[in-house]
Amino acid sequence: MNNLENLAVVETALIDEYRQSLAREILNDLLETYMSDAQARVQSIVQYYQAGDIKDVESEATAMQGAAANVGAQRVAEVAKELQLAAAQNNTNSLKLLVPKLQAEVTLAVGEMQPLLNE
Repeated sequence: MNNLENLAVVETALIDEYRQSLAREILNDLLETYMSDAQARVQSIVQYYQAGDIKDVESEATAMQGAAANVGAQRVAEVAKELQLAAAQNNTNSLKLLVPKLQAEVTLAVGEMQPLLNE
């Protein structure tokens, strides 16, 4: 989480590249799917964390990292990566901080992506 302030919530240059190569409907579907999946995954992560199921936290964080990177949600990808590493090491102190941080970053990313659907 050290360098989050240096990362974009949503890398608009990547979205612009997608606009050049994808039909509007396809880009909108991609973003809508990501937003829906990210919110569902983060809720799963919270539930797994609360249940002490660290392996599933790790698995969901890994999937979330890749999906976020694909749509330019840089900060979500970074926090998901850190969460995945903390889960792999069973670092409960870091997990305690990273789970709510991931929730916050997903909320920010979705908030920034929503208006992109209308462009």
